[in-house]
Amino acid sequence: ASPLALAAPRRPAAWRAQGASGPSAPAAARRALSSGGAVQVKTPEFGAESITEGTLQEWNKKAGDFVNKDEVIAVIETDKVSVEVKAGTSGTLLEVLVPAEETVQVGQPLATIQPGDAPPP
Repeated sequence: ASPLALAAPRRPAAWRAQGASGPSAPAAARRALSSGGAVQVKTPEFGAESITEGTLQEWNKKAGDFVNKDEVIAVIETDKVSVEVKAGTSGTLLEVLVPAEETVQVGQPLATIQPGDAPPP
């Protein structure tokens, strides 16, 4: 077997053990969520190549809320346009990564959504 094939099975076990304790647990939880099917919501294009950043004006949803695909979850304003940030999938908004009133760049991660068909009970 190739060295890569032998190394691959050991890596997840070491990763789990590393994330199980200590101050790195929240970061490990985020990594686990992102590898478990969570979807990142990123700053969309603003419609003109010359516009590369804007201000995240407001969040319409908060962490823990259920969102529907294509639902507007935030609004970003630039000097020229207001852009709606839409959920790329239905599910639970796990984490808001950028607070309101912060400057964001095109393509910057804004939030994570755990896909699901219905809100939790």
